[in-house]
Amino acid sequence: MYGEEIFSLPARYYPRDSRQRVEEHRTTEVGEWCEDYQALEDAMLRQEKRSGEETLLKLYVAIDEDLTVLQPQLQAKHLPRDPRGGTPVLSAAEVLTIVVWGAGRGLTDKAKLYLHIQAYQRQEFPALGAYSKFVEATNRYSVELRALLALRLHRNRHMQGASPIVLQDSTASAVCHVARARQHRTFQAWARKSKTGRGWWDGFKLHLQCDEGGRLCGFDLTTATVDDRKLLDPLTRWMKDGSVVGDGGYLSQTKAKELAAGGVYLLTATRKNMRHLASQFQLACLQLRHRVEELFAFLKNAFGAVRTTHRAAHALPIHLLGCLLAYSLYKSLIA
Repeated sequence: MYGEEIFSLPARYYPRDSRQRVEEHRTTEVGEWCEDYQALEDAMLRQEKRSGEETLLKLYVAIDEDLTVLQPQLQAKHLPRDPRGGTPVLSAAEVLTIVVWGAGRGLTDKAKLYLHIQAYQRQEFPALGAYSKFVEATNRYSVELRALLALRLHRNRHMQGASPIVLQDSTASAVCHVARARQHRTFQAWARKSKTGRGWWDGFKLHLQCDEGGRLCGFDLTTATVDDRKLLDPLTRWMKDGSVVGDGGYLSQTKAKELAAGGVYLLTATRKNMRHLASQFQLACLQLRHRVEELFAFLKNAFGAVRTTHRAAHALPIHLLGCLLAYSLYKSLIA
């Protein structure tokens, strides 16, 4: 138990009054631990309650309103449909709601998502057809999916102040086990091998940018061999002023001078052999780097952003877009 880890000696080795104080302290510590556990359980129950029909309705309303706003821009990007074919039964808002809601529930596979909707949410989606038609619909509305995420990023960027503080980092996105890289065929033309502190992996690299509140501000997907510093320019293009906080992988005096010419200050961790004086503000900014690490952990564990079961090359970007949009909507509507 929690109290026994602190007081490892048996009670007979303590005097009577000390033994009483130990028991009182044990009761207090165990009571505080139970209160913390109850608070965590209540939060989980609230999250489970939010993950039901109420969350599904909120997601559908938010996605449908955003698609209504983006409809004039999206109409010009659609390819003309063959008039001989039938019209889609599920609307774009319904399909994207299913994709985002499934990512929030951790249903990373489309087959699992389809079976779950068919078994438990069929009343909300009575027009749900066959599985093959559902997969076609998710691929058909990929343009709307990317437009919705771009709109969310635009809103998150406008929520920043005059001098925003953003956190940028990258993580591995493996497409298969590194031992089976030669036999892998789906992403053979694009996937590359790279190495981090945790070992080798074969696949891509996901670059993310968020603010101090964890709201997503930018993303990009590159091969595993791309240097992190090359993504500083495209991901900070929307910034006119502010600070970018990164780890040691973004350390570059040349890149810092280029960004400083545009009004953006690059703040990174220093190496052991470097002598650098930092102000209290800079130290506080460096201590915020755990926000982007929490974002990666949240995307991988809760939304299943990294998976190695894609059977088509276009399935990976669609899956990542759905996970990122689900995270953005979670931060704005549910959290």
